[in-house]
Parts: sequence; structure tokens; C-alpha cells
Amino acid sequence: MGPGGCGRCWSKPAPRSTAATCFCESNRRLFCALAPGSSIVGRVAERRGKAVPWWGWIIVGAFLLGAELLGVDAAFYLIFIGAAAILVGLLELAGAAMAAWVQWLVFAVLALLSMLLFRGRLYRRFRGVARDYDAGPAGQRLRLGEDLAPGESCRMDFRGTTWTVTNSGQATIAAGETAIIRRIEGATLLVEPVGQTN
Repeated sequence: MGPGGCGRCWSKPAPRSTAATCFCESNRRLFCALAPGSSIVGRVAERRGKAVPWWGWIIVGAFLLGAELLGVDAAFYLIFIGAAAILVGLLELAGAAMAAWVQWLVFAVLALLSMLLFRGRLYRRFRGVARDYDAGPAGQRLRLGEDLAPGESCRMDFRGTTWTVTNSGQATIAAGETAIIRRIEGATLLVEPVGQTN
């Protein structure tokens, strides 16, 4: 065996004219390490199709959690994807020894289920529903210029904008009467007679 060699390059003298010998002499450690049957090549071959190591899942999961918490506003999706990755990593660490396709399947199922089951509730709890500081015309009153039966609509100006006004109440609102705006749907004001209760 030659100095620092693997036994393939230096154990038997080879004619100086062969390309492999020249390559081996100038790069003996690299050549020996990458020679067929060497330990590095064997490890790479074993690694093909092998599952992601437990620490890889945990690093990716921690990165996704950190990204969501430190600035990327992904509406809590990254939280659950990151948590699923960490759970797969913990399963591997606990000795589950899953094949690569099983790891990815478990990861996908955990991420999807956790998002479907928990994301909406947690997002509303931590982020809250955006408060409407300017409720707009809801709750205000307006005077109708024409009769408006229940379910019927008309066009009228309100606050400098032309709106579709729909009677969402159960009684007819006569022309000249005051109606209260209950809510807005797009560009439609849903109104009811002032005396009507919900």
C-alpha cells in the first residue's frame, strides 16, 4: 500500500503511461477515496433512497417555525408545516426508522391534518378578527326616495356614491320613510325599516 493510499493505487507498480496511474499519483487521496469499493463510495451508494436523517427534519422544521414567528406572515401555514417536520424528526430520533417515502407521507399527512384541524382556530385566537374601526355606513340611517318592498332593490346616492339598496326586512319601506342600514354586501346596502327588530 502506498503512502496515504487505499491499496488500489500504490500496492502494485503500474506503467507510468496509464492515465489512472498519473491521476492516482497526482491526486492519490482523492482517487483512493473515490475508487469503486472505497468507503465513501459505499456510503454514498447506501445513502441513495435512504430516509432524511432525524436532525434534517428538525432543522427544516425549526427554520419554518422561525420564519413564521420572526417575520413571514404566512397565516400560520408555516407553523404547521414546520411542526410536522419536527414531529417526523422526533419519530426518527425515537427509532421509527421509516423509509424515505414513508417519511414524506407521514410529513404530508401530519401537515395537512394539523392545518385542516387546528390552523383556523389558532389563527383566529392569536391574530383575532380584524376590528372594523370605521364600520362604514352600517348602522346609519337613510331616507328612501321610492317604495321598497321586502327583497326588492333600488339605486340611490348615499355619501356621494351610488349604491344598490335592498330591503332585507319583512315590511315595505314607503317613499320618504327612514331606513337603517343593517349591513353591506359588496356595493349593496341591506336596509330595514327603522322600527323593525332583527
